[in-house]
Amino acid sequence: MAATYDGGVSTPEPTRTHTFRTLPARIVGAVIVAGALVAVVVSLVDSRTRGLDLVYPLLIAGILAGIMWMVLLRPSVELWSDRVVLRNVFRNTTVPFAHVESFSHEWAFEVTDTTGHRHNSWAIPRERQLTLGEPARTLRTRRCEAAASRA
Repeated sequence: MAATYDGGVSTPEPTRTHTFRTLPARIVGAVIVAGALVAVVVSLVDSRTRGLDLVYPLLIAGILAGIMWMVLLRPSVELWSDRVVLRNVFRNTTVPFAHVESFSHEWAFEVTDTTGHRHNSWAIPRERQLTLGEPARTLRTRRCEAAASRA
């Protein structure tokens, strides 16, 4: 594990403590991606024995697997020791705890930073309501510690 040295003081490298995704998205995404990969392997084996041209079916299976990964498996909320990372379909947003103003969950998990920008994530929808037990308390504790260090 690497460390950062600042004025002779060693600070530990930040570590990821929790990653949140919805369970149905993980299951459905993994099944579809695995199914597409199995279809590719079976098609390749079958094409060698029958001499078929399977470029388009393989291309479609690969595109399907990529889209399912982007939509179902990529979105997540990562809780690090010093920041929260929101991974959505096309964008990653990193908000250090020192810049977190509040957390909310009206329709999905949302982080408001000290500049007033609101960042949300598909990974924790309303149904989960951020009643995550210990991880939710950890988020609140780190936000309070960051606010105290700003003061």
